[in-house]
Amino acid sequence: HETILEMAQEAGLRTGNVSTAEIQDATPAALVSHISQRGCYGPEETAEECPEALLEDGGPGSITEQYLEARADVTLGGGAETFEQEAVAGDWEGMTLMEQAEDRGYQIVTDADELGAVDSADEDAPVLGLFSEGNMPVRWEGPLATEGGAEEGAEECTEHDERTDDIPDLATMTDKAIELLDDDEGFFLQVEGASIDKENHAHNPCGQ
Repeated sequence: HETILEMAQEAGLRTGNVSTAEIQDATPAALVSHISQRGCYGPEETAEECPEALLEDGGPGSITEQYLEARADVTLGGGAETFEQEAVAGDWEGMTLMEQAEDRGYQIVTDADELGAVDSADEDAPVLGLFSEGNMPVRWEGPLATEGGAEEGAEECTEHDERTDDIPDLATMTDKAIELLDDDEGFFLQVEGASIDKENHAHNPCGQ
């Protein structure tokens, strides 16, 4: 099925994709990839979980390889670790996916200062911001929920020590994406605060 982001591109709109999860995670990946299993982040996982998608077998490639092909104007989130994998087929065979991104003209940013310095983004020089190896760290931490915990005293959340100033928060990423995409023709932007879901699964109310 054609994705909403692809429809927006065909309509001539500028496009963006922002998440505090790995950009290969379900919600952001659904906008740019066509694949049978959500875990096929890179060529390594794809070989095990959905080999029909492998480039060497004529498939569209892993989720990350399909990201590089989709060329949304702005993509921001976590998931840098997968970009260390190497392509095993195609024009960039033997190169890491990060090297491929650089070779294909992506503007790579890895911290809040670099993101703040970006002043333009388009199909020729799309912005790829990767601010964490995996999911971006949550802003708050505290005790996990327990059965019967509602009957005990209130707990206090504290700032998460992994959430340092060099990691942009969701509001900062969203503001920058809008700044880069906004024009008279309009734009399409997906924004996901992924920790609400992920930390709920982990029984982590402060992270949620």
